[in-house]
Amino acid sequence: MRRKGKLTLAVAVALAAIGVAVPAVGEPAAAPATQCKNVEVPVKVGTQSGAISGTLCVPDGATTVQLLVPGYTYDRTYWQMPYKPDTYSYVRAANKAGYATLAIDPMGSGASIKPVSVFSTFQASVKTVHKVVRALRSGQLGHKFSKVVGVGHSLGSLTISSAAGQFKDIDALVTTGFTHTIEVAGGPIKVIGRNYSAIFDPKFAGSGLDPLYVTSIPGSRKNFYNAANVDPEIIALDEKHKTTKTLVDLVTGA
Repeated sequence: MRRKGKLTLAVAVALAAIGVAVPAVGEPAAAPATQCKNVEVPVKVGTQSGAISGTLCVPDGATTVQLLVPGYTYDRTYWQMPYKPDTYSYVRAANKAGYATLAIDPMGSGASIKPVSVFSTFQASVKTVHKVVRALRSGQLGHKFSKVVGVGHSLGSLTISSAAGQFKDIDALVTTGFTHTIEVAGGPIKVIGRNYSAIFDPKFAGSGLDPLYVTSIPGSRKNFYNAANVDPEIIALDEKHKTTKTLVDLVTGA
Protein backbone atom coordinates (compact mmCIF):
# COMPACT_ATOMS: atom_id res chain seq x y z
CA MET A 1 0.00 0.00 0.00
CA ARG A 2 2.79 2.40 -0.77
CA ARG A 3 1.91 5.96 -1.74
CA LYS A 4 2.21 6.68 -5.44
CA GLY A 5 5.55 8.21 -6.44
CA LYS A 6 5.42 8.27 -10.25
CA LEU A 7 1.95 9.40 -11.24
CA THR A 8 2.82 10.47 -14.74
CA LEU A 9 4.36 7.08 -15.53
CA ALA A 10 1.20 5.26 -14.46
CA VAL A 11 -0.97 7.61 -16.50
CA ALA A 12 1.28 7.08 -19.53
CA VAL A 13 0.96 3.32 -19.15
CA ALA A 14 -2.82 3.62 -19.05
CA LEU A 15 -2.85 5.86 -22.09
CA ALA A 16 -0.70 3.45 -24.04
CA ALA A 17 -2.88 0.52 -22.99
CA ILE A 18 -5.89 1.93 -24.83
CA GLY A 19 -4.02 3.34 -27.80
CA VAL A 20 -3.95 7.03 -26.91
CA ALA A 21 -0.89 8.97 -28.03
CA VAL A 22 1.37 10.20 -25.23
CA PRO A 23 3.02 13.61 -25.85
CA ALA A 24 6.80 13.64 -25.95
CA VAL A 25 8.63 14.89 -22.87
CA GLY A 26 8.74 18.66 -22.94
CA GLU A 27 5.94 19.00 -25.47
CA PRO A 28 3.57 21.75 -24.24
CA ALA A 29 -0.07 20.82 -23.84
CA ALA A 30 -2.89 22.86 -22.36
CA ALA A 31 -4.71 21.01 -19.59
CA PRO A 32 -8.43 20.68 -20.32
CA ALA A 33 -10.95 22.26 -17.95
CA THR A 34 -12.28 19.65 -15.52
CA GLN A 35 -15.62 19.42 -13.71
CA CYS A 36 -15.89 17.24 -10.57
CA LYS A 37 -18.94 16.03 -8.67
CA ASN A 38 -19.82 13.42 -6.07
CA VAL A 39 -21.89 10.53 -7.43
CA GLU A 40 -23.61 7.38 -6.18
CA VAL A 41 -24.37 4.08 -7.90
CA PRO A 42 -27.24 2.12 -6.26
CA VAL A 43 -26.32 -1.44 -5.26
CA LYS A 44 -27.77 -4.27 -3.19
CA VAL A 45 -25.61 -6.51 -1.02
CA GLY A 46 -27.34 -9.39 0.70
CA THR A 47 -30.61 -7.94 1.93
CA GLN A 48 -29.28 -4.38 2.22
CA SER A 49 -29.64 -1.60 -0.33
CA GLY A 50 -27.22 1.29 -0.55
CA ALA A 51 -24.74 2.84 -2.93
CA ILE A 52 -21.14 2.94 -4.02
CA SER A 53 -20.01 6.54 -3.59
CA GLY A 54 -17.28 8.31 -5.47
CA THR A 55 -16.01 11.49 -7.08
CA LEU A 56 -16.33 11.80 -10.86
CA CYS A 57 -14.02 14.29 -12.58
CA VAL A 58 -14.48 14.89 -16.30
CA PRO A 59 -12.15 17.04 -18.42
CA ASP A 60 -13.70 18.70 -21.45
CA GLY A 61 -14.02 16.22 -24.29
CA ALA A 62 -13.12 13.11 -22.28
CA THR A 63 -14.51 9.85 -23.67
CA THR A 64 -12.36 7.47 -21.62
CA VAL A 65 -12.70 7.13 -17.85
CA GLN A 66 -10.39 5.60 -15.30
CA LEU A 67 -12.21 3.76 -12.51
CA LEU A 68 -9.97 4.08 -9.44
CA VAL A 69 -10.29 1.38 -6.76
CA PRO A 70 -8.12 1.81 -3.64
CA GLY A 71 -6.69 -0.81 -1.31
CA TYR A 72 -7.68 -2.28 2.04
CA THR A 73 -8.94 0.35 4.56
CA TYR A 74 -8.53 3.13 1.99
CA ASP A 75 -11.18 5.18 0.20
CA ARG A 76 -11.19 7.64 -2.72
CA THR A 77 -8.82 9.93 -0.81
CA TYR A 78 -5.98 7.58 -1.74
CA TRP A 79 -6.21 8.88 -5.31
CA GLN A 80 -6.73 12.56 -4.46
CA MET A 81 -4.86 13.39 -1.27
CA PRO A 82 -5.91 16.91 -0.17
CA TYR A 83 -2.35 18.25 -0.07
CA LYS A 84 -0.13 19.55 -2.87
CA PRO A 85 -2.33 18.01 -5.58
CA ASP A 86 0.15 18.67 -8.37
CA THR A 87 2.52 16.33 -6.53
CA TYR A 88 0.29 13.82 -4.73
CA SER A 89 -3.03 13.61 -6.61
CA TYR A 90 -3.33 10.81 -9.17
CA VAL A 91 -6.71 12.27 -10.12
CA ARG A 92 -5.11 15.62 -10.98
CA ALA A 93 -2.44 13.93 -13.13
CA ALA A 94 -4.97 11.80 -15.00
CA ASN A 95 -7.33 14.71 -15.61
CA LYS A 96 -4.49 16.84 -16.96
CA ALA A 97 -3.75 14.01 -19.40
CA GLY A 98 -7.34 14.17 -20.66
CA TYR A 99 -8.77 11.24 -18.74
CA ALA A 100 -12.00 11.34 -16.79
CA THR A 101 -11.69 9.66 -13.38
CA LEU A 102 -14.11 8.07 -10.95
CA ALA A 103 -12.41 7.48 -7.60
CA ILE A 104 -14.66 5.30 -5.46
CA ASP A 105 -15.08 4.25 -1.87
CA PRO A 106 -15.24 0.45 -2.18
CA MET A 107 -17.99 -1.50 -0.46
CA GLY A 108 -17.40 -1.40 3.29
CA SER A 109 -15.39 1.83 3.26
CA GLY A 110 -15.84 5.58 3.26
CA ALA A 111 -19.32 6.79 2.34
CA SER A 112 -20.30 3.58 0.51
CA ILE A 113 -22.63 0.81 1.66
CA LYS A 114 -21.43 -1.10 4.73
CA PRO A 115 -23.39 -4.34 4.74
CA VAL A 116 -23.42 -6.83 7.58
CA SER A 117 -19.95 -8.33 7.34
CA VAL A 118 -21.12 -11.86 6.55
CA PHE A 119 -22.43 -10.50 3.23
CA SER A 120 -19.38 -8.30 2.61
CA THR A 121 -17.49 -10.88 0.58
CA PHE A 122 -14.86 -10.33 -2.08
CA GLN A 123 -17.27 -11.52 -4.78
CA ALA A 124 -19.91 -9.07 -3.55
CA SER A 125 -17.34 -6.28 -3.86
CA VAL A 126 -16.50 -7.41 -7.41
CA LYS A 127 -20.18 -7.24 -8.34
CA THR A 128 -20.54 -3.70 -6.97
CA VAL A 129 -17.56 -2.60 -9.09
CA HIS A 130 -19.26 -4.14 -12.13
CA LYS A 131 -22.36 -2.06 -11.33
CA VAL A 132 -20.18 1.04 -11.39
CA VAL A 133 -18.68 0.08 -14.76
CA ARG A 134 -22.17 -0.33 -16.21
CA ALA A 135 -23.17 3.09 -14.85
CA LEU A 136 -20.16 4.70 -16.53
CA ARG A 137 -20.93 3.09 -19.87
CA SER A 138 -24.68 3.78 -19.81
CA GLY A 139 -24.54 7.48 -18.95
CA GLN A 140 -26.25 6.91 -15.59
CA LEU A 141 -23.85 9.34 -13.90
CA GLY A 142 -24.38 12.13 -16.42
CA HIS A 143 -21.60 11.16 -18.84
CA LYS A 144 -21.46 8.19 -21.21
CA PHE A 145 -17.95 6.84 -21.70
CA SER A 146 -16.85 4.68 -24.62
CA LYS A 147 -13.88 3.17 -22.79
CA VAL A 148 -13.33 2.23 -19.14
CA VAL A 149 -9.85 1.66 -17.71
CA GLY A 150 -9.69 -0.10 -14.34
CA VAL A 151 -6.95 1.23 -12.05
CA GLY A 152 -6.40 -0.52 -8.75
CA HIS A 153 -4.17 -0.51 -5.72
CA SER A 154 -3.50 -3.60 -3.58
CA LEU A 155 -6.85 -5.29 -2.82
CA GLY A 156 -8.39 -2.81 -5.27
CA SER A 157 -6.18 -4.26 -8.01
CA LEU A 158 -7.42 -7.76 -7.23
CA THR A 159 -11.02 -6.51 -7.21
CA ILE A 160 -10.87 -4.61 -10.50
CA SER A 161 -8.97 -7.37 -12.31
CA SER A 162 -11.50 -9.94 -11.11
CA ALA A 163 -14.34 -7.74 -12.37
CA ALA A 164 -12.61 -7.42 -15.74
CA GLY A 165 -12.14 -11.17 -16.01
CA GLN A 166 -15.69 -12.07 -15.02
CA PHE A 167 -17.71 -9.46 -16.87
CA LYS A 168 -15.49 -8.58 -19.87
CA ASP A 169 -16.52 -4.92 -19.91
CA ILE A 170 -13.28 -3.18 -18.90
CA ASP A 171 -11.02 -2.13 -21.77
CA ALA A 172 -7.66 -1.98 -19.96
CA LEU A 173 -6.15 -2.48 -16.51
CA VAL A 174 -3.46 -0.76 -14.45
CA THR A 175 -2.72 -2.76 -11.29
CA THR A 176 -0.40 -1.47 -8.56
CA GLY A 177 0.67 -2.89 -5.20
CA PHE A 178 -0.30 -6.24 -6.64
CA THR A 179 1.30 -9.60 -7.39
CA HIS A 180 0.33 -12.52 -9.58
CA THR A 181 1.37 -14.92 -6.81
CA ILE A 182 -0.53 -14.52 -3.55
CA GLU A 183 1.00 -15.75 -0.30
CA VAL A 184 -2.15 -17.55 0.74
CA ALA A 185 -0.86 -18.73 4.11
CA GLY A 186 0.96 -15.64 5.30
CA GLY A 187 -0.38 -12.71 3.27
CA PRO A 188 -3.76 -12.23 4.97
CA ILE A 189 -2.18 -12.85 8.38
CA LYS A 190 0.31 -10.02 7.82
CA VAL A 191 -2.48 -7.65 6.78
CA ILE A 192 -4.69 -8.67 9.70
CA GLY A 193 -1.77 -8.06 12.07
CA ARG A 194 -1.73 -4.37 11.13
CA ASN A 195 -5.45 -3.94 11.76
CA TYR A 196 -7.94 -4.28 14.59
CA SER A 197 -11.70 -4.14 15.01
CA ALA A 198 -12.96 -0.69 14.06
CA ILE A 199 -15.23 -0.60 17.12
CA PHE A 200 -12.09 -0.07 19.24
CA ASP A 201 -10.83 2.87 17.18
CA PRO A 202 -11.80 6.38 18.36
CA LYS A 203 -12.57 7.48 14.80
CA PHE A 204 -15.29 4.85 14.40
CA ALA A 205 -16.65 4.71 17.95
CA GLY A 206 -20.44 4.66 17.85
CA SER A 207 -20.50 3.86 14.13
CA GLY A 208 -22.62 0.75 14.67
CA LEU A 209 -20.28 -1.43 12.60
CA ASP A 210 -20.08 -5.09 13.52
CA PRO A 211 -16.84 -6.51 15.01
CA LEU A 212 -15.56 -7.92 11.69
CA TYR A 213 -15.15 -4.40 10.30
CA VAL A 214 -11.52 -3.44 10.81
CA THR A 215 -9.25 -0.44 10.40
CA SER A 216 -5.51 0.09 10.74
CA ILE A 217 -3.96 0.24 14.20
CA PRO A 218 -3.13 3.90 15.02
CA GLY A 219 0.36 4.81 13.87
CA SER A 220 0.85 1.71 11.72
CA ARG A 221 0.32 3.36 8.35
CA LYS A 222 3.73 5.04 8.51
CA ASN A 223 5.22 1.60 7.84
CA PHE A 224 4.06 1.87 4.22
CA TYR A 225 6.49 4.73 3.58
CA ASN A 226 10.22 5.23 3.16
CA ALA A 227 11.02 7.48 6.11
CA ALA A 228 14.03 8.92 4.29
CA ASN A 229 12.01 10.72 1.61
CA VAL A 230 8.38 10.99 2.69
CA ASP A 231 6.68 14.27 3.54
CA PRO A 232 5.43 13.88 7.16
CA GLU A 233 2.20 15.64 6.21
CA ILE A 234 1.31 12.77 3.88
CA ILE A 235 1.65 10.24 6.72
CA ALA A 236 -0.55 12.41 8.93
CA LEU A 237 -3.20 12.73 6.22
CA ASP A 238 -3.06 9.00 5.51
CA GLU A 239 -3.83 8.34 9.18
CA LYS A 240 -6.54 11.00 9.29
CA HIS A 241 -8.40 9.64 6.26
CA LYS A 242 -8.14 5.93 7.07
CA THR A 243 -11.36 3.99 6.71
CA THR A 244 -12.76 0.48 7.19
CA LYS A 245 -13.09 -2.87 5.43
CA THR A 246 -14.22 -6.31 6.54
CA LEU A 247 -12.12 -9.35 7.34
CA VAL A 248 -14.61 -11.34 5.27
CA ASP A 249 -13.73 -9.36 2.12
CA LEU A 250 -10.01 -9.92 2.67
CA VAL A 251 -10.17 -13.63 3.49
CA THR A 252 -12.60 -14.53 0.70
CA GLY A 253 -10.47 -12.57 -1.78
CA ALA A 254 -7.23 -14.27 -0.80
